[in-house]
Amino acid sequence: MRISLLALLTTFSQFAFAQWSNDPANPLLVCNEENYQNAPQSYPDDQGGAYIMWLDDRTLSGKKEVYGQHVDEAGNDLWEDGGRLILSDTKDIEWFRFIRYALDGKMIISWYAANDGFANSEDKLWVQELDDNGAKVWENDLAISEESPDGALSVGYFINVIIKRDELGFQVCMMILTYGYDRIRMSRFSEDGALMMALNGIEIGPLDIGNVSMTTDEGTGAFIYYSSGNGAGASLMCMHVDAYGEALWEDWVSVADEHGLNYQFSGIGDDSGVTFVWQGAGLGTENLIARRLNSDGTFAWNGNSMNVCAAAGAQANFHWTKSGSTYYITWADGRPGVVGYYAIYAQKFTTEGQTLWADDGVMVANLPTYATYPRVTVTPDEVIYISHESTVNGYVFQKLNASGELQWDADGEQVAVSSVMPNPNERREFISGDNLLAVWVVGLTAGGTDGIYVNRAVDLTPVTILQENVSSCDSYTYQDVVYTEPGSYEIEIGEDSILQLNLTLLQSSTSQLEVTECGGYELNGTMYEETGTFIQVISNEAGCDSTITLNLVIENVNTDVTVIGNALVASQEDANYEWVDCNTGESVGGNTQSFNPLVSGNYQVFVTVGECSSSSNCFDVIVAGVDDPEQQEISVYPNPFQDLFTVQSSSSELITCITISDATGRIVWHENVNAKSKEIEMGHLESGYYTILIDSKGRRDELRIVKK
Repeated sequence: MRISLLALLTTFSQFAFAQWSNDPANPLLVCNEENYQNAPQSYPDDQGGAYIMWLDDRTLSGKKEVYGQHVDEAGNDLWEDGGRLILSDTKDIEWFRFIRYALDGKMIISWYAANDGFANSEDKLWVQELDDNGAKVWENDLAISEESPDGALSVGYFINVIIKRDELGFQVCMMILTYGYDRIRMSRFSEDGALMMALNGIEIGPLDIGNVSMTTDEGTGAFIYYSSGNGAGASLMCMHVDAYGEALWEDWVSVADEHGLNYQFSGIGDDSGVTFVWQGAGLGTENLIARRLNSDGTFAWNGNSMNVCAAAGAQANFHWTKSGSTYYITWADGRPGVVGYYAIYAQKFTTEGQTLWADDGVMVANLPTYATYPRVTVTPDEVIYISHESTVNGYVFQKLNASGELQWDADGEQVAVSSVMPNPNERREFISGDNLLAVWVVGLTAGGTDGIYVNRAVDLTPVTILQENVSSCDSYTYQDVVYTEPGSYEIEIGEDSILQLNLTLLQSSTSQLEVTECGGYELNGTMYEETGTFIQVISNEAGCDSTITLNLVIENVNTDVTVIGNALVASQEDANYEWVDCNTGESVGGNTQSFNPLVSGNYQVFVTVGECSSSSNCFDVIVAGVDDPEQQEISVYPNPFQDLFTVQSSSSELITCITISDATGRIVWHENVNAKSKEIEMGHLESGYYTILIDSKGRRDELRIVKK
């Protein structure tokens, strides 16, 4: 096993809590004073905490004021219990917008008040800077817009007020609801609270629009866009304006296709153009569609729009954000087969119009839902968190990696149970320091909202990751857990430490040998001389165990030789035999188990059984009275014999008599013969050595024979 260890610091996200509540039934309550609290807005303090502001009518029911709270990184209230009074007016504050800029922490609040009994005759849109304690910085509130005394500008109320900051100060785009038609107006004020354009600014675009919004061009200008009506089928129009609202294009550009919008639309601008996403209308579908305009008003993507999602069913309530050149979008999806009214899907696409995840998005959640408004937050290291509301599971978060793969189980992580989950679309989620925070107001069963909550949804605190690269054979065991697949594993080894185990698994090997060998067999330095099954374990090329099973058959050749008189008899039966003169190396006998030398000499036998061959020792044989091989005239074969053998004479003389005696000298067979050869049947004899006396005219020969 080869191991190297490298300690490094990285961001690792997990659900872990310090002072924050980890009980979804009891999230941290910011304010629940008398009467109602609603419309919360919040921004990070960049230290892990948040500034939170909301409308509150605790002083007098029906007369709303703005209260706020500063919560630190541990979830502690830094201002008065129940919140600090931020704004009050003789009128009812109908609307406010609170912004904190991360660049330097400057906080701007805008608002308007009405319903004082004077028929809106003094309605004004105000702005003011706040310090870190929520106190006003400028000596006087700054009026951006108000109803004209001469009636030239009639104000019902202000809606969709967007404020962006640039190097000149603050640019304001607003939609003023009047009596009979709506209008877009643009203004500007400085960092120190001075109006930089005339009161009420300038009017741009047509009267009678459906909705208006603004997005930055990352300079001093902006992209202004609006819908031509409030119903399905309205067009989406866009104009690029400079710092003071002057048009940079010859005319407004119509963005949506011929079917128009189906209510929801949104744009995100940058220094080279603006990208739009809208809910399409027509053809019985509510697809999500994207299209991009260049800074000069021409269409990017070869003039084409792009389907973010074209699945069957409705796609609605989308929320998106941009990081670098990449967009991340999530939506409620009513395609067939979802559990509730909507599942939650997400997609990732580039400013070049290329989707990066699966066609029609990846499923984030499929839980019981009714009216859900998913939201997406992306960390700098491209970890994606998507939140939504489920009628059963409550306020839920899910984590995705850069490839769109779920990092938590299908139910996600619950931040609040259903009884205290957010009123739809009245919540904010943002990163502050090392915390992903959620701020929301709870919807009431009887209608309306009340109760401001905050909680840490995800702890993004950097933790020490010990990176361990391990190579192991077949499996690896760490802290009693056996890993059988290669890959990277994140293992908690303490409150602030994670072991990233990068595991490479090498493979052991097995093999089987079937061997038949003569006398003995050597394998990897070990000699085996007996038949059997043997196992060896050695290292293979990967350094892992190589198990060898040897099924061995040893064939031993018996090279013993018995000397019977002048005869040599090999003990090995059923073999091939070669008798050799040891002095000359020449073969001197046939393929017989016994050999009767005709002349004295030194002899041995080579015995072959199957593929195995071996030789006997050399034996001296003295043939009495016979010096010339040609005098050897009588032979007996086969020798040894089983049942029959033949006595053969090679001379011209006939055999006249044959006598056979056993080892004790007892005659076991005798017969007068008058022939050149005689076949004798002796199957009844016991195995052993016998002497044969062969008489012929004028001579007697004595030979030895072996009965098997």
